[in-house]
Amino acid sequence: MEKLTQKWAIISLLENAPEGSEFYYTEFPLHVTLAGVFKIDKDGGCLANKLTNLLVGQHSFEIEADDKDMFGPNKDVAVMKIKKTTGLMDLYGKIYTWLDNSGAVYNEPTYQGKSYLPHSTFQKSGILQSGESKHIKSVSIVDLLPNNDGYQRKIFATIELA
Repeated sequence: MEKLTQKWAIISLLENAPEGSEFYYTEFPLHVTLAGVFKIDKDGGCLANKLTNLLVGQHSFEIEADDKDMFGPNKDVAVMKIKKTTGLMDLYGKIYTWLDNSGAVYNEPTYQGKSYLPHSTFQKSGILQSGESKHIKSVSIVDLLPNNDGYQRKIFATIELA
């Protein structure tokens, strides 16, 4: 049997999912991904503390949905692209640089850094509509292996923005 490795993701929630919320992997709340699936030699508490310090003084901001697109190797994952605003790209840049300097290893590194395309994957709980605006007011760390269960997800920590 293959041993599962602790993985994380960093997102901005677009709907309510309190810290500590657990859900099945197909029941993800609506969100914008800021750091795709990664592993790192740090535990959740350390990640939360470092991210909290990194985001001190980071202001909340608006995002706007752009156009629908299809992602994935088979172009079978429906997403709504998000316009690359200064606020969003600055936040992404801070998080990416910090994780890169901390030794994070991404499942799909080709979509990180300069290749980052902000988007919100269509979820069972809802989707963004083209032109719709949302307020980004927090950043959450998602545990992708809570209780060693690769099918569950947990909002490990949420950091509120100024």
